[in-house]
Amino acid sequence: MYSAYVTGRRSTDNAVLCTLQVMIYLIDRVLPECFFANNLRALFVDMAVFRDLMRLRLPRLSRHLDRLRATSPSHHSSGQSPPP
Repeated sequence: MYSAYVTGRRSTDNAVLCTLQVMIYLIDRVLPECFFANNLRALFVDMAVFRDLMRLRLPRLSRHLDRLRATSPSHHSSGQSPPP
């Protein structure tokens, strides 16, 4: 909360900032250097594995997310299929 005090930002802004910092850390320090190379192949493979694991372990959440994706405006307007 100190950073919110110093910057004058609300707690929701602080949550967004913390989320961004975690993403940057993961990309810079955790993921392998070639993770986003070769047309994002590793990312798509990881997404497919995660989706299959979620269907097995959390079927209700998986169905809910599938319904959200099917009804989202970006899903209908893009004309692209979702990643595997």
